[in-house]
Amino acid sequence: MQLALHARNRQQPPPDIEALAAEARDLAQQVGQGTPDSWARESNNLARNVAYHYPGFACNSVPSEILVLDGTYLEDAVLVVRERLLLAGARLAAVLNAALAPTEFARLR
Repeated sequence: MQLALHARNRQQPPPDIEALAAEARDLAQQVGQGTPDSWARESNNLARNVAYHYPGFACNSVPSEILVLDGTYLEDAVLVVRERLLLAGARLAAVLNAALAPTEFARLR
């Protein structure tokens, strides 16, 4: 998480927190709020098509040799993790807003 958000063990929010929040809101608008079931399906799809999609990987088997993940894999993974963290934060905020201040949240929409 720290790598994906460039946080580096900070106790204070990063100086670009407002930009991150705006990006999270935009992302949530594009993708939609969804439901916990759809969130799980999205994550499963990313796991199958990004996290576990590299040469030499097969479910229920042990690779015959050591797999070395290249820089492209790491770059792709960091982008996915960053997006998922931003989206999770925006979705959690929406759930909390709806639960804790339902009338005000509905009025702001």
